[in-house]
Formats: sequence, C-alpha cells, structure tokens
Amino acid sequence: MLSGRHPYEPPRRVVSVVRLSGEHLASACVEETLEAIFEEVRREEGSAFMLISADGKVVLPSTRASELGEEIITLTVIAHVVQRVSSTRTAFAVVTASGSVVAWGDSDMGGDTKSVQPDLMSNVSRVYSNAFAFCALKNDGSVITWGLPTGGGDSRSVRTSLQGGVKEIFATRLAFTALKEDGSLVTWGASTYGGDLRDAARGVVSVMATDSAFAALREDGSVIAWGDATAGGEVGGLDLSEGVLELFACKYAFAALIDQGYSVVCWGSAISTGDVKYSFTVPLQRLFCTSSAWAALDQRGHVCCWGDAAAGGDVPRPVAEQLAAAPVVEIFGNEVAFAALREDGALITWGGHYLDLDLTSGSEIEQLWRGPFQQVQSTCLAFAACHTTGHVITWGHRNRGGDSSAVQQRLVQVRQLCATDNAFAAVAAGGGVVTWGVQDSGGNCSAVAECLKEDVHQVYSTCNAFMAVKYDGSIVTWGGRRSGGDASKAAQELQVAQPCAA
Repeated sequence: MLSGRHPYEPPRRVVSVVRLSGEHLASACVEETLEAIFEEVRREEGSAFMLISADGKVVLPSTRASELGEEIITLTVIAHVVQRVSSTRTAFAVVTASGSVVAWGDSDMGGDTKSVQPDLMSNVSRVYSNAFAFCALKNDGSVITWGLPTGGGDSRSVRTSLQGGVKEIFATRLAFTALKEDGSLVTWGASTYGGDLRDAARGVVSVMATDSAFAALREDGSVIAWGDATAGGEVGGLDLSEGVLELFACKYAFAALIDQGYSVVCWGSAISTGDVKYSFTVPLQRLFCTSSAWAALDQRGHVCCWGDAAAGGDVPRPVAEQLAAAPVVEIFGNEVAFAALREDGALITWGGHYLDLDLTSGSEIEQLWRGPFQQVQSTCLAFAACHTTGHVITWGHRNRGGDSSAVQQRLVQVRQLCATDNAFAAVAAGGGVVTWGVQDSGGNCSAVAECLKEDVHQVYSTCNAFMAVKYDGSIVTWGGRRSGGDASKAAQELQVAQPCAA
C-alpha cells in the first residue's frame, strides 16, 4: 500500500513534552530537528528550561528526531539551572533553580558575593539591582545586599527593617527603596540619590525612580518625593495631595496622571520650563520617555510630546502626520529618540537630532520598515526592530548599533533582540547568536562564536557584556571582561562555556 510520502522525505515523529508530574505540556510533529517542539514549550514556560529524553539525556533544538529512535517520543521538561538574571552596570547575578545566587563581573559593583554568600545559598526568589549594587529578596520577605557599599550594597543601617515583610524593591542609580507589605518604605544607599527618606511613609501602593530621586504614590492618591531635587526629588509648588492615578519617570523627571486621566503634571530638570501641566481632550493610557522628553499616548492612539526637542520632545509636522495616519499602540524610547508602533504595524521615528534615521537604502528594507513588528530594542543611541518575518532593521548612530549591514544576511528568523549600551545581540534561526555594534561592548563575539552557533535560549546584558543561556544547561559570556563578559569565576556553580575559536 502506498503511503503517498516521497521516498526521500524523512518520516514524521510525534514528540510530546510532559512535566515531572506527568502533566502534558505540548506536542508537535517533527521531521528533522526538534526546534518546533522547543518553540511550543517556549510559549508555555515563563523561564529557561531543558528537555530530557526517556533515557535521561539532554536533548537540544538542534537534535535530530531520528537520533531518538522511536516514532512516538516523550520528553520531560525540567527547570534550567538559570532561572532569573539581573545585572548592574558591570556585573551579572543569577538566581538558580535551587534558589541560590551566583554572581560575577566587577567585584566592586556586585560581582563578588563572598561577604553575603551564606545568606544567598537558598530561598532567594528574585534579585534587584541599581547601577552598582544588588538586592536579593528571599522567600520570607527579607533582603540581602552586596556591591558598592555607598551605592546600596551596604544596608546595615536598616538591617532590622529588612528582616521580613518586603514586597518589592525599586532603585535609582545609587540607592534602593523597599516597599513592604504594610505599605511602608525602607530606603538606603546614597542620600543624594534617594537613600535617605527622613519622613515615615505609610499607605504606599507604588514607587517610581528617576536617575537620582524617588516618588511614591499613596492609596489616598497623594504623592511624596525625595532625593535629588533637580531630578524630581521635590515636587515644588505642585499640589499632589490627592487625585493622582499613576506615576511615570524618565531619567531626570517625574510625571503624574491626574484629573481622571485627562491631565499630566511634571516636575524635574527634564522640563526646561519648570513644573508644567498638560491637559487632554481624551484620557491618557500611558506615558513613555527618552532621557529628557515625554510622549503621551491617549486612548484613541494619538500621541503628544514635550520636553527636550533634541531628544524627541518636539514632533516635526511630517512625523506628526504619519503618527495621525493610524492609531499608535506602543512607543519605544532610547536616550535621545522615540519610535512609535502603529496599529497597522508601521514604525514611525523622531528625535535624535544628530542620528542617521534615513532608511532609503533599498526597496526590501523600505518594505520591512512598514512592519508589522514584533519587538523593538535600543542601545543608548540606536534602535533595532524585529519584523514579524524574523528580519531585523536598525537605525540611529551607525557605530553604536544603528548599522547592521555587515550581518544583515544572518539576521533571519530572529526571535529575540538584546542590547548593551552600544551593541546588539540577536537570537536567530536555530538558536544562533548574531552581534553587531561596538566590538568591546559585546558587538564582537568571535572568541565564543562556535559556542553561539545554535541552541541558545535567551540573551541578557550589562552595559558592555552579554550572557547567553543555552538549552544544554550552560551559559556563554562575551564583551567587556570587567563588565560580566568573563564568567570563569562562576564555573564551580554554573556550566560556563569556555572561549573557543570560531
């Protein structure tokens, strides 16, 4: 009897994935590699995972189905050793599947945990960070800190208050604020960066942070601010004693949504005219920012901007017409420019007065520029957008990630973009990694290129280094060695891939 299959077509195999409990998670028919079933599990799982065959071996997306023998294959999903990743400017910290913490990078900026290692051996649920220090929140609500002592790495002055009951942690550049279950706050770190809240705060429901100041929203709709006055640490003459719905923050200023969403008040040095209020005919749904400008998105999808004109605070007429052509659904910002994603998938850019935003380099690129896009990432001075086809376009400062022409042919079937300050990394077809931008900021991965050819799950970054988590349980690092690009000292706790020739 003829099956109708081409004699050279590989047989299909049914692959099912179950949890350790036996619960069914996903199924897929595969012909060659297992990439399809890994894609299914990625949609279901919120963190890194590994798949194990019936004989206990680790299988990978690049594993050929024929290697597993049976036509009906059952795999078991288990947690990857790397469950959560956090970073300061120059160090990585990983929460493992066992609840311990492993860190590396600049020893003074969080890369050395020796002083608190006994407290980080288990029961850590999450690690928070600012530019130079880490905070580990444990399952019992207690907090452990390390890193630059004057930047929040030393919390001995508030040790008693951090022994339990902490719900969430927020950070400026050199200080932390912990929000407790009872609505109270605990602050530590550099006082000029918000590390010293002298008045007791109660009934707090949310906290926002600029580079050097905090603002807290209370359940009664009032706001308090502290830290550097020029970055929003003082509300000045504004009346924020009631009626505030939500807080937003850019690098140097705060914004409060008031009047049932019809108005915004701003304070801080990003607003050149001082404290300002903007009113709208339609309620706002969200605010976005560059370092010194705001973009407000109302419920109709219309956009209004203010702040530093050179950083996106002023919308040129041609851009305004493009923004009005269809509702905007999302806005992205880097240090100096905005990119708005319209409902029809088109991407509109403005700001960055000295950046190269010209995308007239060819009909194929122009077609991609019209979207739709599934992801946008930015370095300090450039953007990268991933089209739904998996292709990537870039723009902005050519030497800071805005020019991907050298690797464009490899940017296919991209599913993740990641950025340091001046370089990009993309996880492309088969889990291979492609990089571009400033070489010593992670734009050059040649030392570990062989290790990044396939089977990468996700990429993370510090300011000048990347870390890739692979499906075989290992990690790969590259970029600035003192910025986390060298994980050799974590090799006892983690499976660290060694540099290898391309």
